[in-house]
Amino acid sequence: MRDLSRRHLSRILVVLLLVGVVAASLGVASNAIFTDSADVDA
Repeated sequence: MRDLSRRHLSRILVVLLLVGVVAASLGVASNAIFTDSADVDA
């Protein structure tokens, strides 16, 4: 049981890492688009 929970936890961490990377890349892309279209300080 302990090994299974550890594997599950590592999988959750990997998913969170991937979500963070995708969110960061989307934020950078949207930020670049917004700064290209109009210079507005958020």
